[in-house]
Amino acid sequence: MGAFWNTPCSARGLALFRITFGTLALIALIEYFSQDILVGGSYPRSAPLWLNWLEGRGPSEVRLFLMTGIFFAIATILGVATPLSLGCLSLILLNLRNHCGWAAGEGGLQVIHSSLLILTLTPCGRDWSWDCKVGWWQKGSLWNGPIRILQLLQICIYLQSGIYKLMGIDWWRGDGLWMASANHNFSKIVAWLPGEQAFWPLPQLITWLVLIWELTFPLWLLHRWTRLAAIAIGLLMHLSLWLAFDIGLYPPAMMALYLTFYPTPKTSLEVSPSRLSRGACLVLGILILWSSLPTSRIFPDGQAGSPIPALASLEGILVKARSTLLATPPGQCCEMAVQQLGLNHRYNTFSPNPANMAVLYRLRDESGRVLWSCYPGQGPRYNWTVVTMRFLATRHPEALPVVLQQFHDRLPGSPSHLVLEEWAVDLGQPLSAAQLNRNWIWQLP
Repeated sequence: MGAFWNTPCSARGLALFRITFGTLALIALIEYFSQDILVGGSYPRSAPLWLNWLEGRGPSEVRLFLMTGIFFAIATILGVATPLSLGCLSLILLNLRNHCGWAAGEGGLQVIHSSLLILTLTPCGRDWSWDCKVGWWQKGSLWNGPIRILQLLQICIYLQSGIYKLMGIDWWRGDGLWMASANHNFSKIVAWLPGEQAFWPLPQLITWLVLIWELTFPLWLLHRWTRLAAIAIGLLMHLSLWLAFDIGLYPPAMMALYLTFYPTPKTSLEVSPSRLSRGACLVLGILILWSSLPTSRIFPDGQAGSPIPALASLEGILVKARSTLLATPPGQCCEMAVQQLGLNHRYNTFSPNPANMAVLYRLRDESGRVLWSCYPGQGPRYNWTVVTMRFLATRHPEALPVVLQQFHDRLPGSPSHLVLEEWAVDLGQPLSAAQLNRNWIWQLP
């Protein structure tokens, strides 16, 4: 057990990890910068957050904030003043996650932010960096504690995803993959599907393989050869997910997490970790486990139809245990830290049962000009603006007038009316403009 914790990690592996996640953060920030029309202003939140510098900010302040983040992302990639750059970049991503309510469920951004936060506890500027060229940061400890915490995060993600799949009937039947692929909100291949579950044996087999692999992922890590097989399966799965679905940066972020298994040198530690580093890793590990506890029951009455009804009961027990712990000072501290540090996450996008319909939105002005859309062929299915509007329309419709006023104020030409159109499309059905479900019309000053 001592070797498990005290084997040093590789300075080159840490550098590769720093460059990869710095690049993913840069991509996320550039994406925000190109679609910043709904960043800033006010959003509904369940609790006040200390680190929400974007609350009430205008367009110029938001762009300056994002440009600062891009600067620190580039500095992180190059390894310039690495600890400072990493810390500032992590803070900027934290503020983005805290500001946008939907971002708590955006898996890719959560993985990127958490990885950068944990990476601040490592000397990741010891190799492949400007810092190492000038002789900075050469004596940091290569203790692998932070890497183990990142591996714990990855294990929690897969187990949470797999257990929630077991709570529904569609993944048991082997229909989960087909249903996700037939959803116009996410699927890039829906137009090419041959028909309702045609050639079903192959997607059914893959569905069961994904389910088994997620649930047994920790066991695969116990031996070198099974660990290599697990990594190969994971890379293939996430690459396929990336190519077939619009779900943001989650697939590349999860693939990047496999860098935590970069070969480690068979040497002893040059420098022992400090008490602060050990304590920080312990706290982060506890918070990751805390954030994995369910906050509420998804199907209180077992409507998901799982062959194992006890899973719904187990979820209820965990929710109750979490509520009980929240009444104690340690539980309150954990919850506050998870919320403020942006470590809260939910990885059940296509589970317990994938959605049996797609909901699409389009915003236009009084002349019919499309301002943005997630309708296939008119705009991307998944970007920050679309996800923000989808989050508000489904969870906080009362906030739509305020947000659309903000949208209106930033548009050139200032249209007098904004129309938000919604379509609801059943799985396996072709898209049609005639399927318009409803629309909202606002007259603006």
